[in-house]
Amino acid sequence: MLRRRPGRGVGSGSARPAGCGRKGLQGPAAAAECRRQGAIENGDGAMILMIKKVGGLALVLLGGLLVAHGALVGPVWEILVGLLLVLAGMTLLAMKVAHRNWPSQAEL
Repeated sequence: MLRRRPGRGVGSGSARPAGCGRKGLQGPAAAAECRRQGAIENGDGAMILMIKKVGGLALVLLGGLLVAHGALVGPVWEILVGLLLVLAGMTLLAMKVAHRNWPSQAEL
């Protein structure tokens, strides 16, 4: 009978999230959760940064349009909502920039 050497099996180089494996979570929902956690750990952070960038720009644009329309037509609530959207968009963009420029735990 042939024996496998430890660490030489199929997929031995991939790190599994905690709770995934033979004695971990079971079933289709658990498998989907393990895939999601693995994707996050393996670099889906770039997608999150892109969503923050696009969402931030959209909020700034929409907020600016609301402020401009509110200034022309006159309702104060529209100007305030526009300013809040601009502030939320700028916050998302600042979080994206800060995440890019902040050193990771691996570099420390």
